[in-house]
Amino acid sequence: MHASRSTLPRRTAAALVGLAVVLLLAGCFFDAPPPKGSEAALTSLLSRIEHLPGVATASGEVRQRDAKDAPKDWLADIRITAGGSGLDTAREVREAAAKGVTGTRLLVTLDVPGAPGLAEVTVDPMEAGLVALVDRLRRESVVASVSGDAYGSTVGLAAQASIAGAVTSIRPLLEGRSATLERGRSSVGVTATYPGPSLLGALDGLDSDAAVSEIDYTAGTSYAAEPGGSAERPRLSVEARGAGVPATPASTPAAGQASTSAVTALAAALARTTDEAADAHVAPRTAFSVGAGDDTDASGWLGLPLGSAQPDDDAPVVKTPGPLPTDGSAPAYETWVPADVAAQTAALTDFLTRSAAATTVGSAVTTGVEQCSPTDKSDLSGTRATAWTVVPIFTVYDDGQKPFDAVAALWSTAGMRLTDHAMGQDHWAASAKAAAGGVASADMEGTVDGLSMRAQSGCVG
Repeated sequence: MHASRSTLPRRTAAALVGLAVVLLLAGCFFDAPPPKGSEAALTSLLSRIEHLPGVATASGEVRQRDAKDAPKDWLADIRITAGGSGLDTAREVREAAAKGVTGTRLLVTLDVPGAPGLAEVTVDPMEAGLVALVDRLRRESVVASVSGDAYGSTVGLAAQASIAGAVTSIRPLLEGRSATLERGRSSVGVTATYPGPSLLGALDGLDSDAAVSEIDYTAGTSYAAEPGGSAERPRLSVEARGAGVPATPASTPAAGQASTSAVTALAAALARTTDEAADAHVAPRTAFSVGAGDDTDASGWLGLPLGSAQPDDDAPVVKTPGPLPTDGSAPAYETWVPADVAAQTAALTDFLTRSAAATTVGSAVTTGVEQCSPTDKSDLSGTRATAWTVVPIFTVYDDGQKPFDAVAALWSTAGMRLTDHAMGQDHWAASAKAAAGGVASADMEGTVDGLSMRAQSGCVG
């Protein structure tokens, strides 16, 4: 006698197998329940925040940071809008939310509207130091907006602000932090070290150059900030439109020639731009690239001729060859001792003071020194005196051409000659006789802040 065996029709069995697979796969993505009590705790917190005197609205949710890769990492994400322009609301929110939300990490974003003399703000109110920073920044006239969180601060530049002027205004306010300046398609990272004075002038030129469509500068780190390790190299990326033929299709020869010309000119100007931090051996040299969106590109290093090899400067240069100390002591680094360039500094100061006076406006002159390579050496043991000033010509003139021409006439009389024009800057070089007097080269450009001028001596050493 045979036992009977029941079977399922093939079509039914296939359907059940398919359903099992679907359920198995779907189970990977089912929403897990939030931590017990978290939603009630959030509701209670939102109610307290909404009743704070400085708060207009508050909303939030309990959510997974990443349902697939971090299903147990729950966030209480809260967004608050302040009812007024004051940042006292941040302190009120911080005190109300101090205990957090059960079983979650707290993320709080506070939006504060602007007011005359105060930029609008988006900030994480839970960090008092960050709130104090954005409060300092929002009061600067060059700032249109400020946002700050655990990942950094971003400053939206006002339309009339120059990049150099903005960096000069906000850098002292950062107190060791970093920030990113943004406007349109321009983005410039700022730290205590970067960008240097020369690059700031170049960035202003790029920002106002019709041949440039995008600027992206990432500030690096100094050797002091990375003890025992490699410092991060700063990088500048510039996108050129292809000057002179904006309406010509990129595939035409004219557009290609224009793109190549713009890229070459921009790259050459950047290669001539001094990198003060690299020359002083306190940080790696800035890398740059210039492209035109049509496979036309060039790259190099600030202050080095085009075609130079990548500098081996991710870490400080050790003074003597051989292995690093193994006893825990610090290696000896190259020390630059500036030469005496007092006479050259005096000559540069007099030169720029007379140049400013030629505009009938006048301005103070700032001086400094930088490393350079003497003509008979390949190292950077030499010293060059530098001086710069920005003449606020627009406090007197509606148009900058007259004071610009007055300075150009003075420089010509002093034995200088115009050698190049790039990124909005006129570059001048001195005759041998004029250079002997202390001024070897100079440049000037018009900015929103006025007429910017810089002069350099020859290399001494």
